[in-house]
Amino acid sequence: MYSPLVMTGAPEEMENLQRVFGASDEDLEALANLYTTILSLEDEEIEELDDVGMLDWMSQFELPKGLQSQICMNLNTLFVVPVNRLAASEAILTMRQQAMGGAGRYSVGGYGRLAEACADYVVEHGGVYLPKQRVIRIAIEGGRAVGVETEEGVLRCRAVISNAGIQPTVLKLAGSEHFPAEYVERVKSLEPSWAIAGYRYVLDERIFDAALIPVFSDQSWLDDERYEAMENGSWPDVPLICIDVPSEFDPGLSPVPGHQIANCQVFCSPDPESGMGEEAVRRGEQILDELWPDLKNHIIRKEPYGAKAISGLSRDSVLPGRGGEAVGIAQIVGQVGKSKPSPRTPLPGLYLVGCDAGGRGAGTHQAVDSGFNVAEMVHGDLGT
Repeated sequence: MYSPLVMTGAPEEMENLQRVFGASDEDLEALANLYTTILSLEDEEIEELDDVGMLDWMSQFELPKGLQSQICMNLNTLFVVPVNRLAASEAILTMRQQAMGGAGRYSVGGYGRLAEACADYVVEHGGVYLPKQRVIRIAIEGGRAVGVETEEGVLRCRAVISNAGIQPTVLKLAGSEHFPAEYVERVKSLEPSWAIAGYRYVLDERIFDAALIPVFSDQSWLDDERYEAMENGSWPDVPLICIDVPSEFDPGLSPVPGHQIANCQVFCSPDPESGMGEEAVRRGEQILDELWPDLKNHIIRKEPYGAKAISGLSRDSVLPGRGGEAVGIAQIVGQVGKSKPSPRTPLPGLYLVGCDAGGRGAGTHQAVDSGFNVAEMVHGDLGT
C-alpha cells in the first residue's frame, strides 16, 4: 500500500484502505468517527486523558482488526511503548498533528543537521559549543548547581540545563545525595521506553522504493502482554519492522549517486546487556530476505545498532535494565501531564530538557517542544 503523508480522503485512497485491510464501508465509517473525535477534542479534554490508556480509549469506536492493527503499529513506532499503557492524551495529540499536517519532517543533511544548526546558532549568538567534551559531573556549591565538570576543567554558569536524561542527571551527574529522598525514589521508579535495534544498510542499488516502510501483521503491534511474550521467547511470525530510507528524503546523503542508505528497526529491551535485540534483528532480517530477496546481493556495508550503542552514545545506564531506551521516559499513564517530571529539579540551578521533561508529542517533536518551554522557564527564573 502506498499512501501520502497527509490523507485527502480521495476515492482511490479509500479504495486502498479497503483493499489492504479488508475494510467495509461500515469499517471506514468507524475510522472516520475516530478521527472526527480526535479532531474535535479541545486541549483541556485531551489533557484529561493523561490517565487513560490509548487502547482502552480506542475500543469505543469498534474498529475492525486490520484498521486497529494499523493504528497500533503507528503508535508503537511513534512512542516505542505498549499501546495499552500509552497515555491517550499523547497519542491523540500526535494523531491530530499527523491528520492536520503530516507531522513528519526530514532535514536536508539528515536528522543530525538539526542539532548542528542549533549548535551553530549558539555560537553565532555569543555562546560556546564544545564538542567531544564529556560531562563528568555537575558542579554543586552551597546547595546549587553552578556548572559542569569535564576532563578539561569546570565550566561555570548561572544554570545547568541537562538533556542527558533525568535518571543519569540526578543519580550520577549530580548525585542523589543532593536531592530529597522521595524525589530520588520517584526518579528511580520512572519506566523507560523500549529500545530500537537493527542495521543501517549501505546499498549499491535502489532496493527500497519508499522513504518510510512499516512491515507488520495483526499479531505484530505490541501491548504489555505481547511484549512480555517476546521477552520470554514467544515471537510473532512477523515482528514489527520499521524501515526508513534517508536517501529517499535527501539523495545527497548517499555518498555515491544511485546508492541507497536504509535503516531497519525492530523493538527490544532497553537493557544494554539484553540479548533480545540480537534476536529481534535476526528475526527481522528473515522477513526482509523474504520480502526483498535481492537485498543481500547489494549490501556494501551493514552497521549494527541497538540498546548498548544507544546507551554508549546518549544515555548512561545508571539503573539495571535501562540506558538504551529509544525515546527516554515512557509516555505512559502515570508519567505524562501533571505526572511528568518537572523541568525544575529540587536542586536550585539545575533544569531538565528533552524527552523526559517539559514537552509533549512524539520523538523529536517532544524534544523541541520541551526546548522552547524550558528556555522560557529558565529565562523567567533568571530574570533575563
